[in-house]
Amino acid sequence: MKKTVTLFSAAVMISTAAAQVALHGISVRGELVETTATEPELPEEFTDGFFIQNEDWFGHYLGSINWVGSDGTVYYNVDDKVNGAEVLGNTSQFGQIYGDYYYVTSKQAPRFIILDAKTLKVQKSFDTTGVGDGRDVLNVDDDKLYVGGANGIIVYDKNEGVFKGQVEGTSGGQVGMMVRVGNYVFAAEQSTGVLVIDPATDAVAQTIERTSAQGLTVTRDGHIWCTLPSESSIMRIDPVTFETKVFEIGKTLVSLWGQCKPDYVCASYTEDALFVVNGASRHDSAKLLSKFTIDENGDLVEDDTFQFTMPTTYTGLSFYGSPRINPNTGDLIATVMTYRGGNHELLYINPTTGKVKEEVDLFNDDGNQYYWFPSMPVFPDNNAPEVDIDDISASIGDTFSYTVTEFLSDADNLPALAVVEVETSDESIVTVGNDGLTFSVSAVGEGSAYIMLTANSNGRVIEKTISVEVANGTSSADMAADAGISIVMAGEKLRVAAPDAGTVVVFGMDGRQVLSQGFAGSATIDLAGLSSGAYIVKVVSANNLKTQKIVKM
Repeated sequence: MKKTVTLFSAAVMISTAAAQVALHGISVRGELVETTATEPELPEEFTDGFFIQNEDWFGHYLGSINWVGSDGTVYYNVDDKVNGAEVLGNTSQFGQIYGDYYYVTSKQAPRFIILDAKTLKVQKSFDTTGVGDGRDVLNVDDDKLYVGGANGIIVYDKNEGVFKGQVEGTSGGQVGMMVRVGNYVFAAEQSTGVLVIDPATDAVAQTIERTSAQGLTVTRDGHIWCTLPSESSIMRIDPVTFETKVFEIGKTLVSLWGQCKPDYVCASYTEDALFVVNGASRHDSAKLLSKFTIDENGDLVEDDTFQFTMPTTYTGLSFYGSPRINPNTGDLIATVMTYRGGNHELLYINPTTGKVKEEVDLFNDDGNQYYWFPSMPVFPDNNAPEVDIDDISASIGDTFSYTVTEFLSDADNLPALAVVEVETSDESIVTVGNDGLTFSVSAVGEGSAYIMLTANSNGRVIEKTISVEVANGTSSADMAADAGISIVMAGEKLRVAAPDAGTVVVFGMDGRQVLSQGFAGSATIDLAGLSSGAYIVKVVSANNLKTQKIVKM
């Protein structure tokens, strides 16, 4: 049976290679062994290893957390032992570590718990959230997080420690997985599709309608991938334009809306690839695991060299819980069990070959089988992000672009998931744009300025000041700046004139080109199709160049 604290000592005999026995929480297989098993002492801090978030045995015990040390030792019910009592709610399926805290949601009270990420001491506990049974939890930034539930999404103010109300525009339906990429949050809502939420306003900005949408994950390039179980497909979502593309994968995908669990799909940290559990529609019957790589066109291609085979240690093993890549070791971590309970195992899978590297039995402190019903592994965040951007020397008219996946590194997290903010010290010299994944720097005037960059990677914040020196008079191509070139905005018409033929290019403040047109001496360009706001106009004519900021009303 499950116990909060159990101290025991027993002589254990292993007579064959198939014999199973819990030694310090580790499954041992091998030759004849005689030893004494005692419960290991808990680590002082939970930093060197990973957690397993457990639903636990519904109707008998509340949710629980196990800890797997880097040496393979499994420590059971660490949340209970640290706090001296059961602290999680009933059926705890979602957990996220962000910064210094571990956030857990449960189906029943207490539905929302905040723990210290290193010690697991309870910081706050809420029986209710306002959106019913708990689903996914997503930290939006340092100030707030979203809690999904059976009735939508609610905003939690981390500074005040209170719930502030629901995200505007949600229909009140069940919400599953949530991710933030760039400037937006993406949330799967049952029978609706993917909600695109503006975290600045806590409101739905757009809905990607797809009634079969379910799970979400993010690859290194920042693309969001959404499982579509009823279509045997996976949908790619561009996090900036919201454009989608659906890929038929020919696999029976697990449907999890009835169980309200984390989805059975995850992404690699070291390559552009997805791992997808498949083979059955039930959450406790799927036995297959496939890998899909992403080619140069951004399309999914199944990796036939990845060959996973379910272990035969126990009869009828299938996946239970969402797999995840361990960012520290690169292993694919998965949990499996026999049908509707029975034996539970932790698998370490080679993400390149699909081979099971190690099996670990999940018993309890007494060395007996126990119904953990593991939901997902959760990994500590021990490392700070790093930014690699040099100071800038520019000429008037130069524009530079920086992509977060190239300038930011984080040993624990995907850079594409970081929240990046940029500001300029002087817009008359340098302007900046930011679409969430890429920011641009445009030199518009002579002088010295600097860019203030802030990158928040999973609650670890780094700031960098980038010096910008803009030279007088010449562009990077040694062109004469502003020599006889005129740029005038009149209503919705942009009028340009130059001594000879040239090209006019219009950029948004995010650095993206929105218009390009050639002209012979002069031109009047209709900008009615562009949204109101500020733009950068660049006119190049023979050896002349002029860059000017305009505002379309």
